[in-house]
Amino acid sequence: MAAAYSKELPNYGLKVRMHRRTWTCMGMKWGICLGATGGGALSQQTGSKCSEERIHALTHCAQVGLTNYSAAYCVGLLVARRILTKLNLADTYKGQEEPDGEDYNVEPVEDGPRPFYCLLDTGLKRTSTGSKVFAAMKGALDGGLDIPHNEKRFVGYADKKLDAEVLQKYIYGGHVA
Repeated sequence: MAAAYSKELPNYGLKVRMHRRTWTCMGMKWGICLGATGGGALSQQTGSKCSEERIHALTHCAQVGLTNYSAAYCVGLLVARRILTKLNLADTYKGQEEPDGEDYNVEPVEDGPRPFYCLLDTGLKRTSTGSKVFAAMKGALDGGLDIPHNEKRFVGYADKKLDAEVLQKYIYGGHVA
């Protein structure tokens, strides 16, 4: 019974990809299906995109390169706001007003819909500490999405604590010469 029930539940993911000179973030809906060999479950895209945003939309206002940490943060923030707008949750979950580098988790409202929950999909990108994929995730978190995460992967994490000033410097592009 539990296996049949879990096949019908939709799973959403934030798909983050970096191409040569662009970032792509998509809110995707996946379905779970059993593999042909009868083994484990495979993740398969059903083709229904919730929202997609490329960095090309930000080219007119960017002062620095389009593949750095702050550009990835901007794309994550933009796709989060577009997903919430499309689902009519933008007024309920406004996200973080000023990015200060602190870890932000969206809190559910008591008498309304829950926040939009999705999982991070990094693809083949390495997920080492300080990776730019986590900048896009930080932007999506600050935009109001609910993504399970750990602050250990953000840039500025050292000695078992997050240095918010370093993370804020990277978000605002202070590390770019």
